[in-house]
Amino acid sequence: MSADPNDLGDDSVLFECRTCHEEPCAPRLDDLSSWARLCGYDTSCIHLCQELNERALETIQINPKLIADHQFFDFAPEAGKSYIACVRHPFIARPGEPFWFLHLPPFTLLNGWEENPEEIFYSRLVHGVFDRVLHRTKEFALIVVTVQEMLSVSTIHEHFPETTDEKIYAMFDEEFARRAAWVRYLNYVYVYWNLESDVGVWWLFRQDQPLAHEPARLVLQGHWGWHDALIWAGNHRLSTAEAAHLHSFMLR
Repeated sequence: MSADPNDLGDDSVLFECRTCHEEPCAPRLDDLSSWARLCGYDTSCIHLCQELNERALETIQINPKLIADHQFFDFAPEAGKSYIACVRHPFIARPGEPFWFLHLPPFTLLNGWEENPEEIFYSRLVHGVFDRVLHRTKEFALIVVTVQEMLSVSTIHEHFPETTDEKIYAMFDEEFARRAAWVRYLNYVYVYWNLESDVGVWWLFRQDQPLAHEPARLVLQGHWGWHDALIWAGNHRLSTAEAAHLHSFMLR
């Protein structure tokens, strides 16, 4: 695939890293995420802008950055409908290719769940198909995405089988405990860490009962860096030792 935005003979989307010129990593399930059942893109490289209509297409002809930088979809997308999405490095896709991505309400998209934890209940995992490119530059592209299905973040644990005994806590060491932050909101505990917004990781744990003493399961995990911006979803039941370890981390 070509990363040249002027190469109109290639309708794929690919942005080279501006620092090292390497290609991005596509979503993948691998040994590092063996607890997960779904992998997709984090919001740092894709967000829905608005429904596909004639007015939006006219705006793209006049001022595409107006849509790319300032339009954020404020409703739950619907299966079967097509939308305009803004994508940036490290997003990568070919025409007709399906992919999952995390869709957040505008306030969370701008400020994160740490500022708007109540919007966890309005966030979605979206399964879409990349249809075509509407506008492309070296920094971003406006593409058409047709939604196939959606999964509410608050119901992830109902859709995937439970996994146990997976070693997923390598990051929860002393240094991480000192640097990371967390937010508790009703059924959820959100743990996050970032290094000047360039590299970051986060976890979303669900409690079986609101305000329970300890988180009960891991349902969503995210990572963003220079060459990937990915999320993994599943239903990992914490062991007693894992729950105790996480609880001790939250007390620091």
